[in-house]
Parts: sequence; structure tokens; C-alpha cells
Amino acid sequence: MFSKIFPKIHTEGYKFIVIAVFITIIFLIINNFLGLIGILLTVWVYYFFRDPERTIIGDDSYLVSPADVDKASEDNERNYYKIKDKHGNDIVVVQIAGLVARRIVCETNKNQELNQGDRIGMIRFGSRADVYYENYEPLVKVGQTAISGETLLAKN
Repeated sequence: MFSKIFPKIHTEGYKFIVIAVFITIIFLIINNFLGLIGILLTVWVYYFFRDPERTIIGDDSYLVSPADVDKASEDNERNYYKIKDKHGNDIVVVQIAGLVARRIVCETNKNQELNQGDRIGMIRFGSRADVYYENYEPLVKVGQTAISGETLLAKN
């Protein structure tokens, strides 16, 4: 019962929970109402980083979901770019805003000529960008951290 109410926390979440608790203490010293806001913030941070145990089907003939993605992935703002490279290949870049900010700033116009390294926009408070392509050989590995403008993703 305790693990249902207070699920395990992902290790990445501890530092944010400590920050939220610290802010809550400061808020409580200033004002009880601000303290209540801090408590709600702390609970939200805890909930955001929960990592509960899962019941696994144990059958390798099935693929299981890697994450909880309810309406957030459908509702979050997206920005699609279809870019044609110098060889005539289509490359699609999809910027997907995060759960908190849900905002993308577009810095390009339709039919604008882009060069490698040009900025196309930004995702406020970050999230992710997907890249879809054909006729290229991938150069990155699953789980590799990519750095904007530096990491080589694929080779034609």
C-alpha cells in the first residue's frame, strides 16, 4: 500500500525534489500561503519523477511501451520541417515541446534556403527533436547523447 501512494523515485529526480523542498521551507518562513504553494510544487516534482515497479508480460514476442505517454504526446506543440538536401533526399525534423512549457519558437520561413548549422528554432525549456531520413547510414548509437550542430547523425 505504501509503494502505491509513494512510488519509487527515479535517481534524476532527487536533486529536483531537494530543490523543491528547500524552496518550500523558504516559502513557509515567508508566508503560510506561499508554503502551501511550495508543498504543491514539491508533490508535483515528486510525481513527475516517479518510477514505480511495473508488471512485465515476460513474452519476447511482444513489444512493450517504453514510457507512460497519454495525451501529452498528442497535445504537445510540434513543429515539422521537411528539408531537401543537396542530393534531393527529404529530411524531416520534428520539434516536440515538453510537458511544462509546450512552446516552440520557429525562426525560419517556408521555402527558406538553409545551410548546415543554421538555426531553425528552439523549444522553450527543451524537450526533443526527431529526425527522419532515407538513403543515409546512421552514425549514432542508441542512447548516445547528441550535441546540437556537433554530433554527426548519419552519412549519405
